[in-house]
Amino acid sequence: MILATVCLIAQAFFINPFNWGGPINPGPAWAESQAWDQLTLSDAQRFNVDKDVALGNYRWARDHKNTVRPEMELNNTADVYYEWEKEADWRRKAWDLLDNVLNPLYGFTPEGRLQELYRLRYHIGQEAFLAGIMPVAIPTYRRYDQWSYYK
Repeated sequence: MILATVCLIAQAFFINPFNWGGPINPGPAWAESQAWDQLTLSDAQRFNVDKDVALGNYRWARDHKNTVRPEMELNNTADVYYEWEKEADWRRKAWDLLDNVLNPLYGFTPEGRLQELYRLRYHIGQEAFLAGIMPVAIPTYRRYDQWSYYK
């Protein structure tokens, strides 16, 4: 009963209670992209990646963060570690979204797979999506003064 109430309250604020990663609706930019550009599942083929490669890169990105974390914390400042962690999470999420689109065995409906494709386009950006460019699964190591990609 309490869980149901919390879920209803969370949904009232557009928060998905079972995915703490963010809101159900990614925002107005995502809604605008749906209005002017209709995607189909065949648009995922522009990345020239099959489902096994997408799954492998997702696992690589996921496992990389766990194995490299102690070294990054030990050898870098907190700012550098934070930038690395954000980039690693961003890359993992990109490959997770593509893996969800390409693998029909995960239980996503075709509409759900299409929604994941929209999220992928929003996540990696329109230019990279249209060019069929996925990020490398793991961030490359840079010195502390070269880490930030926001400069």
